[in-house]
Amino acid sequence: MEITHGALIDRAVLTRVDPQDPLKPGAVMAYVKRFSRAVLEAGVATTPTSHSDEQEIFYVADGRGRVRVGDQMQEVREGFGVLIPPGLEHTLFNDGDEPLEVLTLTEDAPASARGQTRTTALMRDYHDQPVGMGHWSHVVRALFGREDGLVALHSVLVVSIDGMRIAEPHPHGPGTDEVWYALKGDSLLFLGKELRRQCEGVAFMIPPDGQTPHASINDGDKPMQWFYFAHYGP
Repeated sequence: MEITHGALIDRAVLTRVDPQDPLKPGAVMAYVKRFSRAVLEAGVATTPTSHSDEQEIFYVADGRGRVRVGDQMQEVREGFGVLIPPGLEHTLFNDGDEPLEVLTLTEDAPASARGQTRTTALMRDYHDQPVGMGHWSHVVRALFGREDGLVALHSVLVVSIDGMRIAEPHPHGPGTDEVWYALKGDSLLFLGKELRRQCEGVAFMIPPDGQTPHASINDGDKPMQWFYFAHYGP
């Protein structure tokens, strides 16, 4: 656990592989720099912060607040995603009485990527996004993609599966970082030859070996929901 942005109580979930610390817990990603869960306490604001060579995404998992990025101010609540380009000062405010929980994604955005990144923030509510389907049972709403200025990432989605449904088992090949973080509900995870229980707040990354199939199984009556992000291999 660490304090970031001056006030966010930040817990890393997964990070990029570190050759200097090969046994570091959660260091499994090859392309995405960092994924974490952070809490901003009631009545608190972060310190105005900017990152010269990183791009950041906030996703509000619970609570309400406000975010300022550059000259843009937006009220945010559960389901809001905020794409913050490099170099833009940003501040998160919790004006309420309850903690504000956000998921944070960080990707490198060096000077060579400036033509790809945006110059202003992009804010979207997943509830307002068009619905798509995939892998038999995935109900997909896209938050951000490459067309929005992502650099290392290709997709940031919110995915759900209705009760008593299974997704199509499939593997991923080399060059892929694909992560599923459980937002709502508990489900079974079919991974390789194992069945595991995935509860709220648990994330998993699919081994990019082209041989390990994965599928989420909603064995309950209520919809399951995940925060999903990926860098896709060739």
